[in-house]
Amino acid sequence: MIDIFLPEEARACFTNQNLGAEVLHAEELSIYQNFEPTRQLDFCRGRYSAHQCLEHFGADAPILKDQEGAPIWPEGYSGSISHTNGMAGAMVTKNVWIRSVGLDLERIGRITRELWQLLFTPREINQLNQCYPEKADFLSTLFFSIKEAFYKMQFAISRQFMGFHDCEIVYTKEKCHLSPLVKSTDALYQPSFYDIHYHRHDDLIISYVLLRHDKPKHEIDNHPWETNRHDGH
Repeated sequence: MIDIFLPEEARACFTNQNLGAEVLHAEELSIYQNFEPTRQLDFCRGRYSAHQCLEHFGADAPILKDQEGAPIWPEGYSGSISHTNGMAGAMVTKNVWIRSVGLDLERIGRITRELWQLLFTPREINQLNQCYPEKADFLSTLFFSIKEAFYKMQFAISRQFMGFHDCEIVYTKEKCHLSPLVKSTDALYQPSFYDIHYHRHDDLIISYVLLRHDKPKHEIDNHPWETNRHDGH
C-alpha cells in the first residue's frame, strides 16, 4: 500500500500486479506488441494506472504516444507515467489549476558513486560526499528521481530536452529545492510556479513535480484545495 497526498485536481495510482493486454484499450495494443515481455508488463502496469486515474475524473481514453515517446493525454488533462523494478505508477491532473506534472519511481541503490559525475553538479556531489554511505544511497537516488520528474514535467511544456547538469537540487531539512540552470519558459524558470514532493516506501522513492498555472504560488494557494490520500495496489 502506497499513500501519497495530492490536491483534489490530481490523482495517482500505483501497482505491482501481474497485468496483461486485457487492461489496455484496443488502440494501445500496437504499442504493446512492439515490446519484449518484461517491457510489456511495465507498459500494462503503467497504462492501467493511468486509466485508473482518468476514470476517477470520469474520463476514458486510450493513451498513445507521440514521436518522442511521451504519452498523449486526453484534452484537458496532463499526466505522467513511470515504472521501476516491480512497480509502476501514473499521476494525472486536470488542467484547471495544474498545468503539467512529472512522476518518477526509483529503487534506492541504483545510482552508484561511479555515476555521480555524469548525473550531478559539483554542488550536489559535495552534498552527497558529506553523507554516510546509507544516506548517500538515498540522496543520490532522490536527486536523480526528482530530476527525472522535473524533466518530464517541463518537457510537456517546453518540448526541450534538458541534461542532468541543467538543474541543481539542494537538500535541507528533508526538503528538496530545485533551481533550473538554463533559461526556459518563464514559468519553468521560476520555482514559485512548481511544487516538488517525494515519498519513500521501503526501498522505493516516488518523486513528483506539479507545475501550477502562471501565477505565483501564494496566489494559487488561495484556491481551496482539498488534499486527498491516494492508494497504490
